[in-house]
Amino acid sequence: MSLQLPTTTPAGASDPIDERLIKLATVSLKQMLEDVRLDRERLDILRSGLAVGGITAATIWYSLRWLHFDLMQYDAGRQQLIAMLLSFSHTCPMDLVAGCEEVTPSVVWRLVVRPVIAGDLDLFYSDFKLMVVGVARWNLQMNS
Repeated sequence: MSLQLPTTTPAGASDPIDERLIKLATVSLKQMLEDVRLDRERLDILRSGLAVGGITAATIWYSLRWLHFDLMQYDAGRQQLIAMLLSFSHTCPMDLVAGCEEVTPSVVWRLVVRPVIAGDLDLFYSDFKLMVVGVARWNLQMNS
């Protein structure tokens, strides 16, 4: 009788990843980013990790709640984090998007990002609208 390990499959990956490996990578990511003081530098590290894809990107996606609530110091950093995640939506693990056939920025926004930031009690409706506008502006700047 073989032991079945809990697994997840990152988008674009053919093989599942052991969830224990993701947990270990998450601890490592947290230790590394806590030593970096500026949101801008943290975002550069996260962008590089998302560009790599695979377990590195999956770790960032699974750490979204911690990144949003605990790590980013300012709303501008949170907005840039969300915009960056939306631009790398193709790296979102399939189990986070409820098995949708196509992983698009709108699917990722609706199923992954919005539920996390909706729990931010410091955000009022007007702040939420400003955050969405800030995300759109930053994304336009990055793509032009």
